[in-house]
Amino acid sequence: MKLTKTFHNTLRAYLKNSRFIVNKGGSRSGKTYSALQLLYIIARDSKKPLIIHVVSHSTPHLKDGAIVDFEHILNGQQINIDAIRTQNPHTYKIGVSVIKFIGFDNVGKSHGAKRDILFINECNLMKYEICHQLFQRTRGTIFLDYNPSSKFWIDTCGILEDERTTLIHSTFLDNAENLTPAQIDDFEMAKRKHDEERQRGIQGYYYNWWRVYGLGLLGRVSGTIINNWEVAPFPETDVYGYCIDWGAKDPFTLTKVAVDKKGKRLWAHQEIYAPMPNLDNMVEAITKKIKDRSKVIICDSARPDLIVLLTRNGFNARPCLPKKKLNSIQLLSSYQLLITEQSYNIQDELYKYKWKDKAGEVPEDGNDHAIDPLGYYLRWYDYTY
Repeated sequence: MKLTKTFHNTLRAYLKNSRFIVNKGGSRSGKTYSALQLLYIIARDSKKPLIIHVVSHSTPHLKDGAIVDFEHILNGQQINIDAIRTQNPHTYKIGVSVIKFIGFDNVGKSHGAKRDILFINECNLMKYEICHQLFQRTRGTIFLDYNPSSKFWIDTCGILEDERTTLIHSTFLDNAENLTPAQIDDFEMAKRKHDEERQRGIQGYYYNWWRVYGLGLLGRVSGTIINNWEVAPFPETDVYGYCIDWGAKDPFTLTKVAVDKKGKRLWAHQEIYAPMPNLDNMVEAITKKIKDRSKVIICDSARPDLIVLLTRNGFNARPCLPKKKLNSIQLLSSYQLLITEQSYNIQDELYKYKWKDKAGEVPEDGNDHAIDPLGYYLRWYDYTY
């Protein structure tokens, strides 16, 4: 059995007893095939009977994809498929265990059988209420895979933040040894067309296709204001600061920021993104996040009393420089924004931040609790350095 990097990453996640193994990635990265290989091995080697379900939004989808892949794996092991398979539903007896492929198209169907292991193939095509019912009836590990063509329930339901979750990101490069030269050429052509679109300053078909299916990154929504951003780790540097947007009912945001003015790059990491109606709780939360109180904190100038409160507690808090929001947007748009993978709320704002009146250059309100303070910080930094 030929095993890829994606398989080994999935195996490591399973061996450390992850509740959720989420495999997000591009096309032809081996996400589904690797999960099916691992399920076969688990079933084959288990000394106790296991019930394993592989599900998707429809049976035809499984027949054209996961079932074909699974039977290819069985053929590679010289297994007589007819001897172990029940056609309807597609059920396979592997050792003392059973692997069953089921299409779920309504919540009612998910209220039935329980299982030991669950694999939801292309979970972005299924409704969350169905998946949640399946989760509740699964005793062990839950495998999920998808191409991140757009945001869906996995970005908001809390699974990605769950400490029991292992997130695996894969691309076609993790499975390159199993691709034909023609398939590799197709990816290289798409990359060239993506680069050409970027050089022309547009975000067309290949810009989005390469992001989703080439790089395994979340697709971009057309019409957003700020598009010059990517997911990247925060740099190893002592030169950084923070920015704050006050929020009692709206989210209070504290963001860690580093800037490379010469290279026109800004890094951001979400520290706090939650309503903070209690001032004592606010100071306590900031104290937990900021260990070096000499680091500058650029704050929304609308609450000078709160800036004074922070300075009295030893923080280097300063009001932002006065300027129109449009100036901040223009300045942010002139930098490459690098947002950490854990900063889900900042990413979410950037995906949703659109013009209310594009002709009048008026942005929509409400998706800017982290974006606005990034503008505060960059205005201060641009003026100071």
